[in-house]
Amino acid sequence: MHADPMTSSVPTAHESVGGRLVDSDGHELPFKGCSLEVRASGGMAQVLLRQHFRNDSANTLRVSYTMPLPADGAVGGYAFTIGDRRVVGEIEGRRAARQRFEEAMLEGRAAGLVEQERSSIFTQ
Repeated sequence: MHADPMTSSVPTAHESVGGRLVDSDGHELPFKGCSLEVRASGGMAQVLLRQHFRNDSANTLRVSYTMPLPADGAVGGYAFTIGDRRVVGEIEGRRAARQRFEEAMLEGRAAGLVEQERSSIFTQ
């Protein structure tokens, strides 16, 4: 299944788009569209979700992305694109990931960190 993000309808205020992208002041960035790819085999499904948001601000933002996931699901990887830059994440233990994130921030590099808040919610 594949939906073209340019032709997908944008949800109304009462509909959910799944993940939310929120800046550090609590303002939600506008959702532009999404696409979904699913591969299933042997009782397992691999799902690739692409969501598109728009930043109308000229300022650099610190954002938080929250996504629901089934309790028996797992995050196998993530990536995000800002302008022409693509950042690809690596999955590792919580302590090591937190340390790498903090070091990158101190060095002034762009960084992302995905943490499992509870069995069904992940936050980046």
